[in-house]
Amino acid sequence: MDRTLFIDNLTLGIVKYFEKLPCVKSTVISEKAHVQEAALTAWEQKNGCTLPQDLKNFYLATDGLQIKWFWKQRGETLPCGVIEIARLSHLKSIGPKRQSANSELPSLLDIESDSDDVYDGHSKPKFRDGCKIFVIDHCQGIGKVCLIYPKRRDSSGDGNLQQPSIWFLDRALDFHYLTSDFASYYRLALAHLGIPQWQLLFTPYGPPVKTRLLLNMFAPERLVQKIPNP
Repeated sequence: MDRTLFIDNLTLGIVKYFEKLPCVKSTVISEKAHVQEAALTAWEQKNGCTLPQDLKNFYLATDGLQIKWFWKQRGETLPCGVIEIARLSHLKSIGPKRQSANSELPSLLDIESDSDDVYDGHSKPKFRDGCKIFVIDHCQGIGKVCLIYPKRRDSSGDGNLQQPSIWFLDRALDFHYLTSDFASYYRLALAHLGIPQWQLLFTPYGPPVKTRLLLNMFAPERLVQKIPNP
């Protein structure tokens, strides 16, 4: 397939959208050679869970993706949005570190909230529940977008996990629901044009002023996005 057509299909036409904006200076797309089926199987065996089909399809097309776009302001070309999906080899689990039994310091499990909020039918993840958490995007240091497999409440083994969903983990280590599946999250990231800190729209405190200004300029319809109610 022609690379231009491949990129257009992969990014759902976002490059053509940027080309129509006079203030956008350039767009840089970094994709990798697709992943083999054997590599996907090896990842699943290593991590003890099955990747959702939409994420598998993504990796079968490209091993990760980064879209950067730049805009021109007062004669300067400045970075604006970044959309990034981790490579399969970088899709690693996170969780609380075990402390010594003699340690008097509180652990993440000690300070974790006891609330049982439910968003769109998905219970808020808790590290203590033994869910499996994999980072899809490190969000340039403002948090992490995570693929989370909750453990079934009637299960004591790792082999009995529920279907995963996508959550934003903020720097206060609180989870915020984004979407029920990877494909929906990917479309959401494209719809917000990767504008820095757009994920904070889905938190009670919302994004900073600069993010709101950029969204108002390039994707004003996203500012009416409502936070999912528990």
